[in-house]
Amino acid sequence: MSSFSAEVIRNALCNKPSRPLTKLKEGFVKCCLLNPDFRSYEPCVDERGATETAEKIWSGLRETSQSAVSKSHHACYTLLAYQIGYLGLRLGIYSVE
Repeated sequence: MSSFSAEVIRNALCNKPSRPLTKLKEGFVKCCLLNPDFRSYEPCVDERGATETAEKIWSGLRETSQSAVSKSHHACYTLLAYQIGYLGLRLGIYSVE
């Protein structure tokens, strides 16, 4: 799988597209099946096991992508809120009372 293909999949997963991801899923599974490193793992030696494992990885990616973007935004907003509060107290803009 090329880095461009990986970026297309990452972008599609994180942006919650309206169109189905079946073509991307098929391409992902196909690349997994053609990858000799992937096929060297014990559950992936036969075709059926490799396909099932690739589909489990895909479903894990889908589940993770649903919350990955919001968690990163949440962490960023938390850090900004802390910094703004700290500076506000230090500069006398906010009071503790």
